[in-house]
Amino acid sequence: YQRRVHGTLSECLFFFAFVLNTMSSSAVEQSSTNLSTFEPSEFRPFVLTAVEPESHNTSRYRFALPADATTGMMTASCIVLRFTKPDGEVVIRPYTPVTDVDVRGHFDLLVKRYPTGLMGQHLDKLALGGSVEMKGPILKERYVANAYKHVGMIAGGTGITPMYQILRAIATNPGDTTQVDLIYGNLTEGDILLRAAGRAGSARGCSG
Repeated sequence: YQRRVHGTLSECLFFFAFVLNTMSSSAVEQSSTNLSTFEPSEFRPFVLTAVEPESHNTSRYRFALPADATTGMMTASCIVLRFTKPDGEVVIRPYTPVTDVDVRGHFDLLVKRYPTGLMGQHLDKLALGGSVEMKGPILKERYVANAYKHVGMIAGGTGITPMYQILRAIATNPGDTTQVDLIYGNLTEGDILLRAAGRAGSARGCSG
């Protein structure tokens, strides 16, 4: 894709224009007084409220926040998930939410289930109403508007998510004039993620 974008990032960046904010599965009702907010230095439990398939081996997991709370994410930043296996091994993995940073009441993670992937398998088996410990946000590299005229981006698979975060911020900034070239690779057409967001981006004048 080619889009007006700018920013400097050490890792791959990806562009699509719109976040998918609807989820077809049932949500679990939770009292906002019992829901966590993010703290960078402390793991806290976040409740799973919905799951929606994104591809044959990737799903979008929605977690609850208090109704008036956001993730507090900065662009570009991530969060860290943690769980403990029955044998006592602690598994920790970083993820980038695919929800806009100003969305309140929930956030979504796009996670692939690898055959030997510990966190992906754990989330796949997690029941609605269950919780996962998380902390963050953790700033990776601060996005600065109009820092570069033209940016090249390369992504593969779920490596799309940190790029999506950056480019959503850019797409919603009318003052951003940077050009972006994106190369996004997958094993098969069925592995392409965030398709609807890509179509929305094309409708808004993106070229690929």
